[in-house]
Amino acid sequence: MGPSELEIKVRRVASGLGVPALEALSSKGLVRRAQKDLERGPAPQVTGGEGDRLLIRVGEFAVSLPETGPTQGRCTCPAGGVCQHLLTAVLFLQQTPAPSASEAPASPTDPDWNEFLKLTAEQLESWSKRASFRTAQGWVFGALPDSVVVSGGTVRFRMLNAEVHCVPGAGLDGVIVSGAVKDRAALVVAAVIALQRSHGIPWEPPAVVDAGLAEASGAPRSRAEVLESTVDLLEETVVHGLAHLSAATPQRFATLAVSALAVNLPRLALRLRGVGEECRWLLTRSAQAQTGRLLIQLAQTHALALALQRGGEHQRPDLVGLHRTQYPPVGHLDLIGVAAWPWQTASGHHGLTVLFREVKADQWCSWSESRPVAASAGFDPVQRYRLPGPWTGAASPAQVAHSRLRLMNARRNGLGRLSASTQSQALVTGDVTPADWESFTLTSWTELIRRLADRRGCGLKEANPLDPWVVIRPTAWLDRQYDSVTQILRWHVGDQDHGRLRLELPFEPLQEAALRHLEKLDPATLAGVRVVGRAEWSAEGLRVRPATLVFPTGPALHLALDTRAAVPTVPTSPAAETKAEEEDLMAEEDVDPPSVVGGVSVRVSRWVGEWEDFLVELAEGGVGRGPLPRRSWERWERLRQQAVDADLAGSHWEPPDSRIAPARWLLRQAYVAWLYREEAAHLRGNGLARAA
Repeated sequence: MGPSELEIKVRRVASGLGVPALEALSSKGLVRRAQKDLERGPAPQVTGGEGDRLLIRVGEFAVSLPETGPTQGRCTCPAGGVCQHLLTAVLFLQQTPAPSASEAPASPTDPDWNEFLKLTAEQLESWSKRASFRTAQGWVFGALPDSVVVSGGTVRFRMLNAEVHCVPGAGLDGVIVSGAVKDRAALVVAAVIALQRSHGIPWEPPAVVDAGLAEASGAPRSRAEVLESTVDLLEETVVHGLAHLSAATPQRFATLAVSALAVNLPRLALRLRGVGEECRWLLTRSAQAQTGRLLIQLAQTHALALALQRGGEHQRPDLVGLHRTQYPPVGHLDLIGVAAWPWQTASGHHGLTVLFREVKADQWCSWSESRPVAASAGFDPVQRYRLPGPWTGAASPAQVAHSRLRLMNARRNGLGRLSASTQSQALVTGDVTPADWESFTLTSWTELIRRLADRRGCGLKEANPLDPWVVIRPTAWLDRQYDSVTQILRWHVGDQDHGRLRLELPFEPLQEAALRHLEKLDPATLAGVRVVGRAEWSAEGLRVRPATLVFPTGPALHLALDTRAAVPTVPTSPAAETKAEEEDLMAEEDVDPPSVVGGVSVRVSRWVGEWEDFLVELAEGGVGRGPLPRRSWERWERLRQQAVDADLAGSHWEPPDSRIAPARWLLRQAYVAWLYREEAAHLRGNGLARAA
């Protein structure tokens, strides 16, 4: 007599369970013990069925497996949950054929995902309930590149530290979920959506349904009024000219930022605060002020405001932004401290950040503490580095920045930022060793470009702020120079293929200690030293802003924070300094300018530079409300013709005397010029990566 229909169904589900799925259901150790029990015998026996459950005798205990698989299986042993006997029963069904089976179970190497691919949004929402369905949509569509990884029927949510295994034949109830996320239904639905999208099934991103993103009621001004005021103020600033800012301009932007927060537009509010701070720097003639940078900020904010206006009631969540991100529990994380640095933003905040590498997922995580500069009496980012915290069990950020640790009951948001929740505990297990760095250290600049090529934001799309962080190990430390005019330290380093990369650190009050460290280092003693820094594209090519040096022996040196003199330095005698100056002069006279890895073509770079200079010149003097003067039109026409000759001109080339107001035209052109520079650097980098 052949197997029953129930046994055939359960065997089919069991055959679709690979070892990773069983380990996610229980643990590696429990799966190994179950396999040993099956090999030692006696063999389990199928004793019949009871409703929709297959009964299997395993030793002295009875296991019952439903048609949906082991997730809802039961055993009569006192262990509870997924026990050793239940796993033994599943392995038995996988590894032994059914007697006189008329229908063979599906092969686990050729699974059929059709049952998951055919599920509709209505069916998923009905199964999971509305709140979980919305949460699932947020996890999928709010995810950053590479944070949701689909491999076969396995979907890994890297930032949630969770994994979902879709089991053919088991349905939604039989999906296996591992991780500390409490909303299992949301994870299952998110996995199904990600699986369908990986197979080309379209899903429309959800409209803004979160109450925190919808327009707030009771605000003095509506969202439409705030957006209109934003566009008007940005264009008015260009009309009057960036060289003619009034003392009230920074306050007007700050007030408008508060209004944007009141109508739940946090991303726009952050942009407006940054523009206001840049205006304040220009008015006070700060060394940090740059007219060109202010024009780009005005253009980017203008583009964001127009995009929000076009969105109406159905705004993209990434354009609206979040007031405070959620920090769901992600279980235990094994981390190594990589870098630490203090910082200050143009929007008026300062703080301290520690960068970690998560060992299991091989990805970045960070912890930060920040305060508004204007209301942070008693908070100093440099002093915070040595104060207690950020978690119970950690002596200070300085300790965890140099240590291996297990963070228990961790909480992390979608950007990889770790919460300083009192529920989390740190268990420091030792110092970071050179071997800990090997898996993510790069020694080839073409490989570095390849890693960075697809991890970027363009236009209004924002990338993960941790993606540009890299660890490199130069094979040669070449020319170093501090430019007293721009107040930037530049140091070229070579790789194994004799390529050149530029380390670049501008002077800032919080980076003064870092500059002193770099100026005193002796290049002859830096063999094997790693550099941790943020990679950025510029017109001259790829550059890395260093934050930490990792020596082959001894602890890492976090440049802006560590004060110990544990690194070799250049001799400081007057004779040595004179000789070094003479060598620098000889090098400038006899050596051709170095080629920098990832540089944009000279022709395109020069054209974009002239275009930007023209726009900045217009913005400084003001464009008025009438037509631009003929001289400006003629200069623009020459630039346009150069773009046509270089096959770079497109439909965005609007003449200054078009129907668009001069201020709006100028901001659009500045935005497109910025996009050109970003895209040109990116394409050049891709070309180098492909050539490699």
